[in-house]
Amino acid sequence: MTFPLVAPAIFAGGILCVLDSLAAFGAPAAIGFPANMHVLTTKIYHLLAHPPRFQLAAAVSLPIIFFTGICLFAQKWYLGRTKFTTLTGKVGSAQGMDLGRWKWAAFGGCFAVIFVSVILPMGGLIILSLLKTFGASIAFTNFTVTNYEIFFDESFLVWPSVQNSFMLAISTASLCILFSIVYVWLVERTTIPGRGIITALIMITFGFPAVAMGVAILLGYINLLYGTLWIILVAYIAKRIPFAYIFLRSAIKQIMEELEEAARICGASWLRSVKDITVPLMKTGMVAAWILVFSISLRELAMSILLYQPGNEVMAVAIFSFLEDGSVEHAAAVGVLVALLSVLTVVIARKVAGKGALEVE
Repeated sequence: MTFPLVAPAIFAGGILCVLDSLAAFGAPAAIGFPANMHVLTTKIYHLLAHPPRFQLAAAVSLPIIFFTGICLFAQKWYLGRTKFTTLTGKVGSAQGMDLGRWKWAAFGGCFAVIFVSVILPMGGLIILSLLKTFGASIAFTNFTVTNYEIFFDESFLVWPSVQNSFMLAISTASLCILFSIVYVWLVERTTIPGRGIITALIMITFGFPAVAMGVAILLGYINLLYGTLWIILVAYIAKRIPFAYIFLRSAIKQIMEELEEAARICGASWLRSVKDITVPLMKTGMVAAWILVFSISLRELAMSILLYQPGNEVMAVAIFSFLEDGSVEHAAAVGVLVALLSVLTVVIARKVAGKGALEVE
């Protein structure tokens, strides 16, 4: 019973994870470049190096685009078979489930995922940021905090990159949520002709690797916004709005239309019914989508490295530059800062949104 009801969220999360992995650039570049190993995205990056071979880069992008289309078609087919409404006019509360003897197995599985994906990498990153030199043995005599002095050295331009990253990430997340609310309402709550095209136009950017997307934005806006943070913001929004759209579309599918209709019967305008009924009930999805878009935008590298100009660096570009220069310890120090700021932002977002924004009691 539970699985069918949460199918929209499972499909949304699964598609996001798979497609984000296919389009990943930073980790494959940092790990694969020294060993001359490539994935699709790093190969596209090399094809766009001087001299750029745009035709070959576009051809290499096609498998990701094709697979994206299959995923979206599968989601539409599955979600179109039935309704997944779980929020109605009746008041109810979530009920806890006693797992019995399986609770420790569930705990162990969850902890293993967290340990492998969060604790172990972050621990290694922190240790590396404290080492005097990369490759030194882990001993107290080899630890130092001098790697963090780059934050106070104006020649490294780390703080400007932090400011640029935060401004872009906050703006991207907020605008993506705002636009997505309008789009999902038009798609799910109206009968205007051609509304299905909205989804296709929004999701098409999912199929483009970030590197190829960066080139497309560069060519399209080179005479208008190139050399400014605005061109990076446009690229971020175009690439990340599908994340917010998928989350909010899943959220609005769980809200009965009768709630809005009841508000309008009582005299509320459609705008007020959306503002006072639909949007508050979508708060969980909105907060989750905002945090996801913010976190991804904060670490965006593939598009940033193609669109930035001196003075407009972001933190991901700073980290990549340190890695290229062989300053692995400095790159780790900036990485630790990115992680800490991301966690702090998530905590603040949950505090502002309310205790129940991302959890069910």
